[in-house]
Amino acid sequence: MANQSSPHVKTFSCPNCAGSVNIRAIGSTINVVCSYCSSIIDTNDENYKVVDAFTNKVQRRTIIALGQRGELFGTLWETIGYMERCDQSGQYVWSEYLLFNPWKGFRWLTEYGGHWSFVTTIKDQPKGVKGSNTEYTNFLRYKDTEFLLFNKGTAKVTYVLGEFYWQVRVGEQVDLQEFIAPPEILSMESSADEIVWSLGRYVEAETVRVAFQVPADKPMPVQTGVAPNQPSPYSPEYTAQIKKFWKYFVYAIFLIHIGTCFSHSRETVYKGYITFTSEDKGKAKVTPQFEIKERTTIDINMSAPINNTWLEIGGDFVNDENGETEEFETGLEYYTGTDSDGAWSEGSTNASRKIESVPKGKYHLNFEVSGPPLGTTSPSDPSTPTALTNNPVIFDIEVRTGALIWENFWNALLFISIYPIFVWWKKRKFEINRWSESDFSPYAVDDSGEDDSE
Repeated sequence: MANQSSPHVKTFSCPNCAGSVNIRAIGSTINVVCSYCSSIIDTNDENYKVVDAFTNKVQRRTIIALGQRGELFGTLWETIGYMERCDQSGQYVWSEYLLFNPWKGFRWLTEYGGHWSFVTTIKDQPKGVKGSNTEYTNFLRYKDTEFLLFNKGTAKVTYVLGEFYWQVRVGEQVDLQEFIAPPEILSMESSADEIVWSLGRYVEAETVRVAFQVPADKPMPVQTGVAPNQPSPYSPEYTAQIKKFWKYFVYAIFLIHIGTCFSHSRETVYKGYITFTSEDKGKAKVTPQFEIKERTTIDINMSAPINNTWLEIGGDFVNDENGETEEFETGLEYYTGTDSDGAWSEGSTNASRKIESVPKGKYHLNFEVSGPPLGTTSPSDPSTPTALTNNPVIFDIEVRTGALIWENFWNALLFISIYPIFVWWKKRKFEINRWSESDFSPYAVDDSGEDDSE
């Protein structure tokens, strides 16, 4: 059951304007700001001395009214103070509501850019990466959670209203460091007198609105950007689940692919050679007929003992029963030599061609081969034809069934990877937006605005 705040409220007249001033955190409040004239009053003084008068030039209409109660995280809190602060540039302004419960003490509810955090002051100080309590770097560890430095600067009070547990002043300034591990944020505020650590947790705006019964005529601040400690919709648990199922699918399609390939027998249905000479230039030569006994994928392997030259190969795979023809072209080139680094070679004397879904039947191959060894061009000067020679080129051919085709596997892998890649991209964009206002972003951005973190 939620704790109930004390119903006791102490009321006195403002010594500056005689307006009614309430104290809700009796015994804890040191300063209170008159809601009528904005004078800051010292409640420790029995005469309620005014320590700063007419500080606030313009009255604010706060989203949560002072004195409003709301339940967060199982505890009923009462809003007793409100302040606004900004950074050293004055560009970034945020609101802080002081909450009070007589059994739980004080908490803060902060709002920046429409994003809210529930903040608790902590006594146990976080540790730096080297285990030191005083050496703070870009990383901090608190209760087994690692926090990254997000912001370093100053925080200046620009507006106050209500009561506070210290002598707050407009213009009061502290050094500020913020470290994030969404949905949490660690803040260190330091002055000449003390260092205060606090831990904040992101709270959805709708949760705040319902808890404190914000009326409809007070619309919640419009959310802009991504808050430093805003939880990503692509949580580690969600992405880990996607990764796990992606692995399952990869294993499945790999096993299906291998099983499909090995369900067909691998055998050599033809092996032979054809001899080409310069007299065969422009002529096609035909292999003997061979038989394929089941629908399968075939490998046509071709080779020739060439060196420091090349061959161009044109082939036809012909079904003798219906005349259907699969044309293909490939080439061989192989070069060797020596230089200051020793012997070298490049290219290959072998080539292959796969043909998928070949039905059973009887087939033969037609080949036409051209290249320098057959007197088409000079190896030293490709623009100069050589004299035709009768030196033969022995062209070896082997046809095997049950060839392993990886194209289908890679296509399936690409298909099942589309959604994980999309989630990775969206998650990365979310994090880049989160860090866009930080000087310590792990996502470097060049002058053109392009991500350069890789």
